[in-house]
Amino acid sequence: MKLPVVHLVTERIGVAWQRMAATGAGTYALWVVLAALIAHLGWAPGQEGSIFTFDAINYDDPQVLDAVESSSLLDLIAGTTYYAYKPIYFLSLKVDQWIGALFGAHGAVMVGHVGNWLLHALVAALLTILVTDVFKQKWIGLAVGLLFAVHPVHVESVAWLAERKDSLSLAFALWAHLVYRWRREDGAGRFVAPAVWLLLGGLTKGTVWSYAGVIGIDELLFQLRRDDRLDVGLAAKRLLPLALVAVGGVVLDGVIAATAGPGAVDHGVGTLQLVAAMSGVHLAYFLHVLVPTGLALDYAIDPAGSFGLTALLGILLLVAAIALLVWSLRKRSLLGALAASFWLFGLLPVNNIWPRTSVLMADRYLYIPAIGVYLIAAFGLSRSKWRAWILGALVVLFG
Repeated sequence: MKLPVVHLVTERIGVAWQRMAATGAGTYALWVVLAALIAHLGWAPGQEGSIFTFDAINYDDPQVLDAVESSSLLDLIAGTTYYAYKPIYFLSLKVDQWIGALFGAHGAVMVGHVGNWLLHALVAALLTILVTDVFKQKWIGLAVGLLFAVHPVHVESVAWLAERKDSLSLAFALWAHLVYRWRREDGAGRFVAPAVWLLLGGLTKGTVWSYAGVIGIDELLFQLRRDDRLDVGLAAKRLLPLALVAVGGVVLDGVIAATAGPGAVDHGVGTLQLVAAMSGVHLAYFLHVLVPTGLALDYAIDPAGSFGLTALLGILLLVAAIALLVWSLRKRSLLGALAASFWLFGLLPVNNIWPRTSVLMADRYLYIPAIGVYLIAAFGLSRSKWRAWILGALVVLFG
């Protein structure tokens, strides 16, 4: 008889292996892993960062590492740190320190960097498998996985040790999505397992609570494309566990922020000024994915924004993304709906209108939203007879 935890971990491994073998996604995922590892090797411990992105990326957050080192396991599981409840994230850093103790004074830092490096490669592989499973096109999965693996905008999430939570949380969310799809195809009656995996992701970083929206769009399209109608009862039955986890996670983070932290940051400006500033940030995010130059660890964003051309273009971009989502749902378009949902639901937790945080803009916030742009780029490239050459050039340029 299997223990529940062991059963949870091993539940879909056999099915996943069979699916990858049948679609060829497994082989492509290995190529994506290799590309991710090579692209980010320059930011391994002891190496300087590339001037294409940052002058010196290999620094760590001493406050985070000191907090983990001085805390017991019980403290990390039951307590709050930095105004949030992220026990899975901090436990992973604790494991780094245990393993790192075998390698001397700086072993924890070394192990942490290597862990981030490998986790990013894992996320790229899971994304390749997911996209291949959704669109049934190996080349699309490969293209999206490669662009994610090597894009410079993700360097911060890989090389900044304290940003372990980006890759680890997305790994849980992508796996939750895959398990959801596979259980649906198998005709399963219970969808608790995907919710558990999303829970683990949210307890790593709260921004992935909104990933439930991406899975929800997937479910809506599945029903509309199959039956040309929405079975509300069936959709609710499948999505209810995910919705409860996501809503509960948002409430939990809000309560903890209100009781153990500042609750919300006051930028000292009016809401409309902040809306204008974040509209400009929205446009900047899109441009950073398209043309990743001038990236930095910190951006001096004035919260007292004005509705100039930049802000208006950012608002138009938001309207276009929402319109793409609505139009794609009406037309049953997987590409448009999933691309828009990755972008919109990925940026939703960091919109800074609500909730408000001290960081108005950071490239690490693009770890999920950028997938939407990669999807559109991959489909655009797939129509060109030069697609392999263009994709290869982009991989070399970005990597």
